[in-house]
Amino acid sequence: MPSDPLWKLELTSVRIYCAHVPALYNWLCAHAVEQGFRITTARAFKRSLTISAGEDEDRPLVVKIRIYELDPDAGLVTVEWQRRRGCALRSEAGWQALHFHSCRL
Repeated sequence: MPSDPLWKLELTSVRIYCAHVPALYNWLCAHAVEQGFRITTARAFKRSLTISAGEDEDRPLVVKIRIYELDPDAGLVTVEWQRRRGCALRSEAGWQALHFHSCRL
């Protein structure tokens, strides 16, 4: 978690219990590929992933996913989703990305 006192989790964050965080990260990567998204940046150490979705190569939907450990002893983590650019509602891939956010982790 960032140490900045003004930093806070956004509404697009999902809290879950996970016994093995690297396995969750690997599952998110695999699920993104299965859905046909293109992984543009993957940083396993920072547990962040940037995916690109959409048929329009000039203006794809770009989403950044981060995993934060809230309580490592209890296995409580937060998966945060940030839309970086593009419109999630203008294309089929955008709707798939919304479904990707709502899938069961």
